[in-house]
Amino acid sequence: MPHTKKPSLGFVRADIESLQAERDAIVGAPLAHETIRAAVLATLTRAAADFGPTLSRMLRFPDRGEGIRLHAPLKTAPTSVADVTGLLAAVFGPDVIAAAFDRYVVALSDGPTEADRGRQLAAIDEDLAAAEEIEETLVEVAEASGETVARRGDANPAVVLRVKASL
Repeated sequence: MPHTKKPSLGFVRADIESLQAERDAIVGAPLAHETIRAAVLATLTRAAADFGPTLSRMLRFPDRGEGIRLHAPLKTAPTSVADVTGLLAAVFGPDVIAAAFDRYVVALSDGPTEADRGRQLAAIDEDLAAAEEIEETLVEVAEASGETVARRGDANPAVVLRVKASL
């Protein structure tokens, strides 16, 4: 009869810690360039749409051939910062401004796409749940034999209750 080694609680907890670190790294990974580009373009498109009606009220066409002037009365103190995102996006178009941002985006670290990040997290969460179920089973077996075993403070309560209910 082959001998299968029972996993130790320490080994399982080390595996859980490793999986949690891997999960944290994925959650904390930079955004994918395509995600950043899409967010920039969406923000600029929204700003242009919001600012368009205001722009037409701000333009002044003098009678003396001086050219077009932009009249922008500030309702805040002269040292305040003005958000010109809507103005630039309305005048030049969201695509032009987004393209100008692109050189800064490519300088950033590229991370996984949201779809890849979701798949990676789902796989890790599945492995983590399985490891936590093994851990809780080992804790329950040890307690049943009279040992006192401390549970991890971050143990998943759903797993603890599910294992307790199945025993």
